[in-house]
Amino acid sequence: GIGVNPVGVVLEPSMLGVEIGFPPDMEPWALHNRAVVESESDLAGLAMPDFYTSGAMPSVHRMYGQARELMQALDGDRWSVGFPAAIRGVLGLAQAMRGPHENILMDMLERPAFAHRMFGHVTDFHCAYMAERARFLGEPLGLGHIGNDEVTTPFVSPRLYSDFVLPYEQRISEYHGGLSCWHSCGTTTALLPAIRSISNIKQFYTGPWTDLDAVMAQFGDTPLYIAVNTVDDVMAATPEQMEAKIRHVMSVCGGAPLIIR
Repeated sequence: GIGVNPVGVVLEPSMLGVEIGFPPDMEPWALHNRAVVESESDLAGLAMPDFYTSGAMPSVHRMYGQARELMQALDGDRWSVGFPAAIRGVLGLAQAMRGPHENILMDMLERPAFAHRMFGHVTDFHCAYMAERARFLGEPLGLGHIGNDEVTTPFVSPRLYSDFVLPYEQRISEYHGGLSCWHSCGTTTALLPAIRSISNIKQFYTGPWTDLDAVMAQFGDTPLYIAVNTVDDVMAATPEQMEAKIRHVMSVCGGAPLIIR
């Protein structure tokens, strides 16, 4: 099939009011120089984004319609066109709405009740988006996906993750009846016991800096998606070093079903 997502990881922030930059020679970026929400009253006054009109969604619907027409004209039985799902983690969305990256971290430390309301808002948004997407496509809700590169140590500590992020990721998993994948490219070794408590994770994504032995201790019964270091293990590696890396991954992971990326 063919998937359509014209704005990549900035679609959801754009719907939540975050300003998006569109450079001419690269993918769009969420601009974190201005906070969408500064105070409790700002948050209380926000309406839930509209599935059709908020942020970049008019472009998404236009491109989705055009792609479907093109595929039908070419070979309608062979191709299907995917529609973007909500995949951003709650920390990333709250962070984008709060402006510069450190703001949401300071909220967790200094304004915990406000931080929880921020995470609750973006979780409500995820659920509303996915419910409307299912209605629009005439499909079941399906499993969720959490893309969570912002969840990495030392950017977020195990305590902050467990207290502020984990409850909302658990809510998303329960809403969907499970996650097709929990993903972070970052270092999640110290967070693994907490992540393991999320119900029904079908696949665990392991970033190149996360300890594989620790992953196996927590997720050895789960299909693994293991990322190697693009520079150290591929671009700057000899064929022998590449082979050694693959053998190391397979040795540590034993018989676990896995993909090496």
